[in-house]
Amino acid sequence: MINRTKKVIKKGAGNRRTVCLYHKSINLYRFIRLILGMSITDLEICRRWRTDAKNLHEFKTGQYPVPRIERLEQLARALKVNKHLVFHVACGTSAVKVFKLIKKNDLPGQIKLLFGK
Repeated sequence: MINRTKKVIKKGAGNRRTVCLYHKSINLYRFIRLILGMSITDLEICRRWRTDAKNLHEFKTGQYPVPRIERLEQLARALKVNKHLVFHVACGTSAVKVFKLIKKNDLPGQIKLLFGK
């Protein structure tokens, strides 16, 4: 199931264009920013993740869906975070919640999140 919302953007005189917003992409970008901080530029994120700036811009604005697992694994390596936590954020788990677990180094909380026990 794809979690997206349609938003109509008016362009010019009477022309209308429909844009899908992928909220999970926005959540994942929020997670990237929480981990790396605001001092790092988007271009540096592109370099680390090995993606181009246009794709990252569309991704952070929710116009691009969550990438495939291989790309998420590359992102996890770039962020130096467990790939399974990145997968959870990509599936819609709150970026702030996962970030707090990482920041506190709460291993039992991370295990509970991953395995649901």
